[in-house]
Amino acid sequence: MFELIHWRGYLRANKQAGAERVINRMGRVLGDTFTLLSYERYWKIPELAEVRLTLSAFGSRRMPCSVH
Repeated sequence: MFELIHWRGYLRANKQAGAERVINRMGRVLGDTFTLLSYERYWKIPELAEVRLTLSAFGSRRMPCSVH
């Protein structure tokens, strides 16, 4: 199995500190901790930021999954 899950997404945040607050809230909802790897403005839509982050696959709470 995977030890880390890498995510890439877009957030509506003006600064890196704002993106970190959103990511921390996501972690609280999921019961785990995200780690921010990168933050940069999205060149096509300036009010968005592209973020890359990781989440431990074996964190404090396991996600249910099914493989078919």
